[in-house]
Amino acid sequence: MGTYVVGDIHGCFEEWISFRDKILDIDDSAEFIFVGDLIDRGNDSLKMLDFAMKNVRSHGQYQMVIGNHEYSKLRDLKVYSLRNFTKESIENMDEDSKLMVSLLDRYGFFGSLIHEKITSDKAKEIYDFWMSLSYYIEKKINGVNFIIAHAFINSYCLQGPGVLIPNEYLDDGMKHDIVWERVEPEKGFFTLKDTILIHGHTPTLADSFKQYPERYGKIFFAENRINVDCGIVFKHAGFKEANLAAIRLEDLEEFYLYDTPRDEILDEAKFSSDECKNNMMNETEFSSDECKNNMMKLFAR
Repeated sequence: MGTYVVGDIHGCFEEWISFRDKILDIDDSAEFIFVGDLIDRGNDSLKMLDFAMKNVRSHGQYQMVIGNHEYSKLRDLKVYSLRNFTKESIENMDEDSKLMVSLLDRYGFFGSLIHEKITSDKAKEIYDFWMSLSYYIEKKINGVNFIIAHAFINSYCLQGPGVLIPNEYLDDGMKHDIVWERVEPEKGFFTLKDTILIHGHTPTLADSFKQYPERYGKIFFAENRINVDCGIVFKHAGFKEANLAAIRLEDLEEFYLYDTPRDEILDEAKFSSDECKNNMMNETEFSSDECKNNMMKLFAR
């Protein structure tokens, strides 16, 4: 049985089902961990949310950390759940009221709730589900420590050397930064010694990744940090490299919904994400001095 950490899905439900089935075909006991942002941007946010609510459990086959797109809706979703919406009251709602609800966020999530006649009781279930999610998950597999979070974890989230503050005791500022912070592609993870952070949040289709063409639209490896958000939702916007990806924790094997060949390879003088992956696989050099040296070459350009 393998443990597969899956990148941001953003409402691409059909793509997720195809990808899941592709993995299950080779590993019928696969365990999946979502890095958050299952909703927004794509066409099937509510289908993806429904799947998560039915299947995600803290120690189940499907696990999940909260993303910024779930986190940012908690307050307004709580307000929605207190409005006493019923299917009948939604049907009788005037267009101005529907518009006001739909304007709660720019991705149309609340408009979808109204369109699908999601009641206040159901909204409360969604709110409770999101509130139950962890901000990070710790795993130790084959002697290697992993942290799965949506974006990044800084040293101020430590309660002591090598120990993170438990999820339930994180303050609001820490929670915000764990789901929102963006870092440069080459930034390593050193908050915890000999630990690999796996996250999403910033798609590897972003402009900052164009300088690394061998990893553009693919899983990106920095020192002790792996970004699995390959921007699947942007496939519909014309990004041919957009993909849905997962990394298997047992061996750092990469999996993609769409198998695409590499067109370009970085020259040796530039930072190599592939070399970082190889170094992480090397048990004697887990922290990877060579990877650090490669980053220093990048800074010296």
